[in-house]
Amino acid sequence: MDAVTLLFPSHGIRSLPKAKKMMTHMNYHELLRAIHSEIKNARTIYKHVFIYEQSMEGLVPIRMASEELVDGCATTVPTIKFPFKDIFAAKFLG
Repeated sequence: MDAVTLLFPSHGIRSLPKAKKMMTHMNYHELLRAIHSEIKNARTIYKHVFIYEQSMEGLVPIRMASEELVDGCATTVPTIKFPFKDIFAAKFLG
């Protein structure tokens, strides 16, 4: 089984102030375009394509599945337990 991962600009930075600064450089629409591109590439190689995400933004796989871009998705999303989950859902599900 092969896997591809996309990292947010702040991932892997040990300094919290630097990581927070890098998060300001993250563009959600660019991230979605990158994910779409990786799914498109995977479709040329594999019969089935699945997506998984474990993070605060775990609704991205649900969005990809809702666009019927993948054969299945899985996610572990801490934000679903938060009372303000609808704000996140609105942002990530469009």
